[in-house]
Amino acid sequence: MSPIDGKMERRSVTNLKVEEQRAEPRVAVQFQAMVSGSVESEGTGIILDLSRSGCRLESQLLMLPGLSLELRIAVPGLDWALIIDGADVQWANEDIAGLAFVRIRETERQRLSHVMTTLLARKSEDWKRCCRKIPNLPSARV
Repeated sequence: MSPIDGKMERRSVTNLKVEEQRAEPRVAVQFQAMVSGSVESEGTGIILDLSRSGCRLESQLLMLPGLSLELRIAVPGLDWALIIDGADVQWANEDIAGLAFVRIRETERQRLSHVMTTLLARKSEDWKRCCRKIPNLPSARV
């Protein structure tokens, strides 16, 4: 199948979901970050979501696809910032950019993995707690 006729791998392009394309689960967060390596040198931003392989960053810095950034992410509960040595801008839309982590030291990768495990467990618990509060809906009558 070709992308021209709107189908790929026997699935409609309109039915493809972004989550199905992701290699790693992402969690919505709001972590402060120091950003360096951009055209404007250095600044701050907010990590809007995070995964083991990347994040979505909101910042006033000029972020263009292909640019490589260094991040220092302030994660609550960690004694010092999580350091990402290389995060490549995959896409940018005004003040928000999608970043892929391409260079990260093993110790930082382990710290990131621990953070993600904790966030995903918390998200799962929040979902379970939320679902317990939803009353059973009456079954539909036919």
